[in-house]
Amino acid sequence: MSLETNRFLFFSNKVDNIFFLFFQVCKGAPHVVIRMCGGHEKASDAVMDNAVRGLRCLGVARTKDNTLDKWELCGLIAFLDPPRPDSGDTIRECNRLGVAVKMITVCCLFSYGKKKK
Repeated sequence: MSLETNRFLFFSNKVDNIFFLFFQVCKGAPHVVIRMCGGHEKASDAVMDNAVRGLRCLGVARTKDNTLDKWELCGLIAFLDPPRPDSGDTIRECNRLGVAVKMITVCCLFSYGKKKK
């Protein structure tokens, strides 16, 4: 489960009313980010709905309340991630060599779960 986190410092000076805001942002596997934020049913449903349509998602979150350990979900980024053009040839070559290729992705699992409902 991939997760990438970066720290930022926001600085503002409104006529000598200076304040600093420290926060982190992260992006990664949506189920990891959603769990890190304490769960979010609508976001989980959106990931599944996108998976059924063949779209992958990344979750994006940031820390809140000027702490570095309380996370809030900012959103999801959906994108198309089609197979590489040579995937079919590669799978056929594996089969020719006696390798049975089975691919299960998170999207497949979400799609399967959605169809069973």
